[in-house]
Amino acid sequence: MLEPSEVRAPEGALGRKEDERPLGDVRFADLLELAISIADADMGNVQALEHSTRTLRIVAYRGFEPPFLEFFARVEAGEAAACGAALAARAPMLVPDVEESALFRGGQALEVLRGAGVRAVLSVPAVDDEGDVVGATRANSFSRSMNA
Repeated sequence: MLEPSEVRAPEGALGRKEDERPLGDVRFADLLELAISIADADMGNVQALEHSTRTLRIVAYRGFEPPFLEFFARVEAGEAAACGAALAARAPMLVPDVEESALFRGGQALEVLRGAGVRAVLSVPAVDDEGDVVGATRANSFSRSMNA
């Protein structure tokens, strides 16, 4: 169980009121705890979709330092990140080993993931009752074994 002090929200994370669409009745901290637990991960984040820009932005996280948070603060659909790929595909994206993934090969994201000690990533889009993507959860592991 996450302690409230372990879950953080970046300053200004909630953005402009018109960009807000709640992820149902689920609190971000609860969603983050569930994602980390199910994936048996070491860290993770929850991202909300800014509909005006089709950009995911971090609204809650556990276990990340500023370099990671700054680099992945906003991610667009299709961008070289598991969450961007999951958003574009509207489907979960599992990267069992970031070192061997074509998604990250040769990109700056791989360097940021290495710096954070991340080896595996699972990103799952959050969908509302109408089937629209409203955000994503992301679980990250220091090892290559993670539940999908």
